[in-house]
Amino acid sequence: MKVVHLGHDSVHIGNRRQINEPYFDDAYWMNELRIVDIHMLRRKPLYREAIETHSSSKGLKGKVLLDSDGNSNSPDWMYLDEKKRRKVQDWIDKIDGRYAVAFLAICNEGNRSKIHSEKTAIVHPRTSTSYVKMMGGSGIIAGVFIPGVGYLPDNSRELRKVIDSRIKP
Repeated sequence: MKVVHLGHDSVHIGNRRQINEPYFDDAYWMNELRIVDIHMLRRKPLYREAIETHSSSKGLKGKVLLDSDGNSNSPDWMYLDEKKRRKVQDWIDKIDGRYAVAFLAICNEGNRSKIHSEKTAIVHPRTSTSYVKMMGGSGIIAGVFIPGVGYLPDNSRELRKVIDSRIKP
């Protein structure tokens, strides 16, 4: 796996063709992280508020992006690291507590999104999606997992109640 460090942020690249291309430099990956951040959270600004409130209360900073193809030949949610299949949950366990939020740009065929985290908020597609849709922001329904709270509701009124009662310090 290739890891690109960008200050407090980093990008972990699994098997995409960009892994060995010289023109995919740090600026490219910083932009990719920014695009995923914007597109996955643009439908619900309250998701961003929840993540920022949670990470501030835990003293966590930075974002991490796992960018890889998904693999649907397993009951677990898997990604490809070079040519090896690995569990998404194992990757989450490795980065947990090192970043405020982890974005998973991994196809989630069959919605195998049973993940958890102790400290880091997790944002991922809840539906079967493609990389093109993820980068273009169309058709993405994001799941946002906040440690100690669980998955955030879609309904804005319910989400506001969760932020005020369970996330605010």
